[in-house]
Amino acid sequence: KLKINIIKKIESLDSNQNIAVLNLERLHFPLCVRHWKNGDSFFPLGMNGKKKKVKDYFRDLKLSIPEKERVWILESQGEICWIIGFRLDERFKVIDLLSPHYKIKYEKTTN
Repeated sequence: KLKINIIKKIESLDSNQNIAVLNLERLHFPLCVRHWKNGDSFFPLGMNGKKKKVKDYFRDLKLSIPEKERVWILESQGEICWIIGFRLDERFKVIDLLSPHYKIKYEKTTN
């Protein structure tokens, strides 16, 4: 389950992997939540704009096949914004702490 709020200004950036703060101007609705697929790539936050394949990112994390299958991707207009619970995409990062942003919280459900 994802909870999305607009925050007017950012007091501090949370290091919680299940919370993402994304650039309001960059994120477009409707959003898509899906599992990763072969050929997916993104620009991991902090890698100076270098593109990386999601499968390579998972390999670097040493995720098993069952772990990979449980990972969700948040997408806006065909671009990966967040590998939920893992890493944000550089293109959707916070630029100005005083401007509004989306705060998205991921909560695992037990159904």
